[in-house]
Amino acid sequence: MDCGYRIVIRRIILQNYMSHVQTVIEPAAGLTVLTGPNNCGKSAVVSALETLCSNATKSYMVRHGQKEARVTVETDDGHTVTWKRKGSTVSYVIDGREIHRLKGDVPEELHKVLRLPKVEPGEKIDPFDIHFGPQKFPIFLLNEPESRAALFFASSSDAAILLEMQKRHRTKVKDKKNEERWLRAEVEKLDVEIDTLKPLDALAESISQVEARYRDIEESAAKIKALHDDMETLRSRLLIHERQKKTYSCFAALMPPPTLEDTASLAALIAELLQVNSQVQQEMARRRTLENLATPPQDLHDAENLKSLWEELESALRANASLHGRQQALAKLSTLPELPDPTPLADLICKLEESLGAVALCNQTLADTNASMKQVESELRVAERHGRPPVVSAGEKKNQRLEQVRKLLDDAALAIQHENYLDAIFGFGQAAILFPEELAEAENPATVRDQFNLALSGYQAEVERALRKAAKHKLAETVSKWGQDL
Repeated sequence: MDCGYRIVIRRIILQNYMSHVQTVIEPAAGLTVLTGPNNCGKSAVVSALETLCSNATKSYMVRHGQKEARVTVETDDGHTVTWKRKGSTVSYVIDGREIHRLKGDVPEELHKVLRLPKVEPGEKIDPFDIHFGPQKFPIFLLNEPESRAALFFASSSDAAILLEMQKRHRTKVKDKKNEERWLRAEVEKLDVEIDTLKPLDALAESISQVEARYRDIEESAAKIKALHDDMETLRSRLLIHERQKKTYSCFAALMPPPTLEDTASLAALIAELLQVNSQVQQEMARRRTLENLATPPQDLHDAENLKSLWEELESALRANASLHGRQQALAKLSTLPELPDPTPLADLICKLEESLGAVALCNQTLADTNASMKQVESELRVAERHGRPPVVSAGEKKNQRLEQVRKLLDDAALAIQHENYLDAIFGFGQAAILFPEELAEAENPATVRDQFNLALSGYQAEVERALRKAAKHKLAETVSKWGQDL
């Protein structure tokens, strides 16, 4: 049934409930039917659901010999509801939150989650249970007086839903009948097509024979091609054989070659002559070079000074070569980059130092808060032992914690708007660590998680920009130092 607020039970877990030790049922989509022999626990499943919705307090629900019974239901929209009975104490756990001291009633949020309440026709009138039908009872309202049935339809907020269910049921029946007629027509069409295609069976055998003949023809064509290739190979080899035969007949008329003498000595003589010729060429080149030189002076004076001057010239040449190599290396370098302004980096460092101080202060505040909370809890326990009521009620204390959570969340959101991402991270962290339960009531945890990830991404981007500026500044200093050294 889809009435705008459909709830589907995905799992039912019974623990020590009546005859069930540990039973897990996962209903299928649509209608689920439980079958089995007598006294196997089918009715106990319905009883468990009814107990969960109405908080029945009968003792037979706890399995014999056990201390506690549980009934848990999981819905398709992510809710989990557990009913527990231990001794004579009954409690609920709804989405992880425990609820005690019910005094035979059910929690307010139970029917908001399951939406299986009874219909209240008015004061001092028994309510109508439209969700559960007792075993061996007639269909709903058939065993009730007409006045009570009229009272139900006059007062039930679900009357429109029941009428809508009846209307939709009739529509579904009509649609199914139309679908049946359409399917029958389709079957008749398919029968006609099958009758039309019956001759294909005879054609299939003929097609198979044709395909086999075609495969034989393809194999024959492949063999013919292979034979043709072999013939071409033989023809080319015959041509080669004819040419070689003619060549042999030409060489057969020639006389045998004369016997050659030993050429080793002649080769050695030629090599020696080549070496001597090379030496002669070198000597002639040296002679032509020396002919152009003037006659050297007879008396050489101050040879030591000439030697020192020669050494100085060699040193100057080496220095010149070194400077030339350095000049070529510097010519390949690009122009020195313009040094960025280090002021933003210094401001960011100051902000980081202030943030570290704020972190330390927050940690100290957190430690002081935990100590204060422990002291207050100790005082409350002492007051309870002496019969004195606490100064602050539980409701007021919860409202104060809610106000603190809302203030932390508002301050963190304002910090994101002003791009103070570190303060926003601290605000969300304090709200989640110090007030986890109140955080879920004050704000959607998924929204808080998205805002926290946004602040974390902004802070990471801010740090990366600062690191890139620092790297550029360091690179500029290194290049400047290299230029000074060169």
